Amino acid sequence: MFPGVIKNLSEIEGNSVSITTGSFDGIHKGHSSLLKKLGSVSANNNTTPLVITFEPHPRKVIDKDYDLKLLTTKDEKSTRISSQLPAYIYYMKFTDDLAKTDSSDFYRELIFNKVKVRAVVAGQNHSFGHDRKGDGSLLKSLCDENGISLYFAEPVMYKNRRISSTRIRNSISEGLIEESNLMLGYTYSLSGRVVRGTGIGSKIGFPTANIDLSGSLKALPLSGVYITETVLDGSIYQGITNVGRKPTAGDHDLNLENFIFGLDSDIYGSIIYVNFLKRLRSEKKFSSLDELAQEISTDRIKALEYFASGVSY
Repeated sequence: MFPGVIKNLSEIEGNSVSITTGSFDGIHKGHSSLLKKLGSVSANNNTTPLVITFEPHPRKVIDKDYDLKLLTTKDEKSTRISSQLPAYIYYMKFTDDLAKTDSSDFYRELIFNKVKVRAVVAGQNHSFGHDRKGDGSLLKSLCDENGISLYFAEPVMYKNRRISSTRIRNSISEGLIEESNLMLGYTYSLSGRVVRGTGIGSKIGFPTANIDLSGSLKALPLSGVYITETVLDGSIYQGITNVGRKPTAGDHDLNLENFIFGLDSDIYGSIIYVNFLKRLRSEKKFSSLDELAQEISTDRIKALEYFASGVSY
């Protein structure tokens, strides 16, 4: 069986595997280091890598009142893992019962008793089980009991602090998109189907492709104007994007307006991916459409200068 997403651990119960477990939201540089370590360990002990993650994200179950926004969808997570490591990927269903599972039983009953684990790779701050009481010391004891090797991956730091999904979400919500991209190791993106907007952009000479963000499951950048790249049917276009409620035209539902440089065709109904590169300014309410047009023209010039400079994260 070629590595990829599996529906049940029984599919690979005869295979010798090396594993890592976690939420892996974002597949940031810290996760990438962990996956690299897993690949190295698997190659050395002649096993297949297995990444065990969760669906839904544990916090959505443990803290139902908190509206957790994700860095990656399930499909994005799978794609990013597979692009870095040819591994089995298993999405363990996270439920209230799983949240109450004793720390020892999490590994012993739910993993070690179901597949032939030869090695475990974990981050130094790895915690697991009920109330996340399981730690590296307990994990070592469990591995020793079962004749399993345990390896710890070094944390990846940014500005002298450990990179984490929570830290990246906070940076995105504060509009610090360049910092977020540095911690992720790639450009953060949002995607959606192009819907009809107010039409004001076309009236003032800056037609936009709009995405409704009201039901987005992903973390949204702080409202404002960003330098972006839009991916449409495999082609990449430079542009600027406003995240917000279009206050100059009267407040609307939260949406994403893309002014895509050099694209004049009708793309309503198309799926686009918007990569965020740099925040230019906050969203403003202008006194007139002429004033709005002048500001967008200035934003466009700044974006073109940015692209011409060859700056990258």
